[in-house]
Amino acid sequence: GEAISTDPGQYVDAWQAAVAVLRRNTLPYLEGEVRMRADGLWRQANVLIGQTAQRARARQVLRAEGQVQMLREIEEALVTASDVGELVDALEQSLPRLGIPSCYLSLYENPTHYEYPQPVPEWSRLVLAYDADLDSQRIELEPDGRRFPTHQLVPDGTLPQNRWYSFMVVPLYMRENQLGFGLFEVGPRDAGVYEALRQGLSSALHGALLVQRTRDYAVRLQTAAEVSHAASSILDPDELIQQVVNLVQDRFDLYYAGLFLVEDEGTEDKPGGAWAVLRAATGEAGRQMLAQGHRLEVGGESMIGWCVANKQARIALDVGEDAVRFENPLLPKTRSELALPLVSRGQAIGALTIQSAQEAAFSDEDIAVLQTMADQLANTIANARLFEQAQAHTEEFAVLNEMARALTATLDVGTVLQNVYHHTSRLMDTSNLYVALYDVQKDEVSFPFYLVEGEPIAHVESRQTGKGLTEYVLRTRQPFLVAENIAAQLKELGIEMVGREAQSWLGAPMITGDQVVGVIAVQSYTTPRAYNEHHRDLLSAIANQTAIAVQNTRLFEQMQDALGEVEATQRRYLGRAWTEYLRSARVTGYETRQADGAPLDDALLREVQQAAEQQRTTALTVNGGAAEERSALVAPVTLRGMVIGALGVHDEGARQWTEEEIALIEAIAERVALAAENLRLLEETQRRAAHEQLVGEVAARMRETLDMDTVLQTAIRSIGDALDIAEVEVRMYGDATTGR
Repeated sequence: GEAISTDPGQYVDAWQAAVAVLRRNTLPYLEGEVRMRADGLWRQANVLIGQTAQRARARQVLRAEGQVQMLREIEEALVTASDVGELVDALEQSLPRLGIPSCYLSLYENPTHYEYPQPVPEWSRLVLAYDADLDSQRIELEPDGRRFPTHQLVPDGTLPQNRWYSFMVVPLYMRENQLGFGLFEVGPRDAGVYEALRQGLSSALHGALLVQRTRDYAVRLQTAAEVSHAASSILDPDELIQQVVNLVQDRFDLYYAGLFLVEDEGTEDKPGGAWAVLRAATGEAGRQMLAQGHRLEVGGESMIGWCVANKQARIALDVGEDAVRFENPLLPKTRSELALPLVSRGQAIGALTIQSAQEAAFSDEDIAVLQTMADQLANTIANARLFEQAQAHTEEFAVLNEMARALTATLDVGTVLQNVYHHTSRLMDTSNLYVALYDVQKDEVSFPFYLVEGEPIAHVESRQTGKGLTEYVLRTRQPFLVAENIAAQLKELGIEMVGREAQSWLGAPMITGDQVVGVIAVQSYTTPRAYNEHHRDLLSAIANQTAIAVQNTRLFEQMQDALGEVEATQRRYLGRAWTEYLRSARVTGYETRQADGAPLDDALLREVQQAAEQQRTTALTVNGGAAEERSALVAPVTLRGMVIGALGVHDEGARQWTEEEIALIEAIAERVALAAENLRLLEETQRRAAHEQLVGEVAARMRETLDMDTVLQTAIRSIGDALDIAEVEVRMYGDATTGR
């Protein structure tokens, strides 16, 4: 029976052929009554084989339908997981239902968009190790997963040691996004089970990682915002940098954080050129290094020296494998390190080192947010130095700090550029000013803010980068000042003047980390030498602050897009679930009233529709005649941003609803939404359990007999009783060519 159930047609043909061979080779030796009895037995054998095959096919269909339903339920459980931990728990609970003995789920470490023939990431982390033979059925892993080389598929010593096994290895991906892979020990022989599980797991994992990255983004952006606030409110550089390293270590749960500043001259006991000197550090190790005057040579054999010399971030996911790194005996637990340059006005003035006791503790998102924070810090330190060097420029520094505070308070590009213009106009002539933003992927420059003679230009066409002044600043990454003889100087440099020729031109690149995000420029069409080196320094400071603000808006937009995708997925799932539920729900509304109260009619129910459509509480009081006076207070019943109903109270007289009454009905509506969702989930679970029980009972009754008539009668009665149907008909069709 089990063999036939896997492929009924194959085994039916084999048994029919065997009976035919037996009959053909035996019939010549039989005569009379014996021959008749033998011929009857062979016919009965053929009938028995056919009946057995039909039952096997029926079992196969029931098993396939149950399997599809089970996979659908498992997929729903996976999709609703809000993070990787919940997803792993849901997968562990689903594996026994599928009959999969063991499973090992791993995520790639720092995956990238896949392009053939790109190899897989070198390292992965095992996040689930499930084995039904174990007492606990799950191997305890580290909080972030167990790290191992991807080519091993699982960490050493993880696979079962006491039995043979066969595994199906499935990749987990969403479009070009590599996520990880899973090892499923072969249980069901249907390859479709593993493909369905792969698709559901990939989709759920993509959503869970998206939620997790969004949450991490929020923490990083919050930390960067706090650092920016400290940078704009503390004028003492020493106090500022110490507060920054403490804040970074605490919020990112780091082993150590330190800040170096560049000194161009050596000391008597340490002569030499440029050195990066430790100025702020955390912990006992930091205190000792500060006391020792710890310093590293710029361009020397250390990550700090390298990143200062190259003005680029450097990351070591495993410090034991990084050849360029200073090994510090005071920090023996460091396993990964990130060095970020502090660049202001195109010059590296120092570096920030953050170190973790975990391998591969930093991602590309960490670098982006932390580099933005480091740039803000560098600008603040540079501003503080300028403040100390030139008290005469007090007003200018006040404007720069005021602008920094204004820029950190907004995440809208338009508002950022308006603030930049407002503060820049207080420092220099900005009657002709523009801000150009650079798209590195399209190699295109756009102009979202453009003033000519004080008047804004409504729209300036984006263009591919060429040989103009803006593109020259983008390429060189340095401020460019042309005070006079502009045509001759541009011709000598091979630069094209786009549009009207200016008498003076000053532009500065907007740089965050090692990425140029745009250019800010001012022009004078009438006055030569309108700008000087001092204006160049001011515009460079403004450009750096603008770059940080623009980068923050881009990061915020990415986070909003990610949150919108997650919320849209959840709303679609809830919408489908509630639509299906309301189709079969016996009661979709409830009304109660006083003994002498009139029932609700269509006129009184208009407020319900209004509250649902506008998604806000509706309070209505009608002061007409005695027959027309009525009052209504209706609040939408909202579940995760989706209206699933309305809750209202009505009064026959004119009544003014108080704020306390409105707040009460809204609070009750929130609880009604949660209760309704819980009841829907409970009814869905009960309905599925009853369905599975009914199918099992019908199948058990049908297996109790081998007679076709009895089987059909049993099926008909069971269907009629289960569905409360007056008449059930089953028609059997034979082969028209043979008449059977």
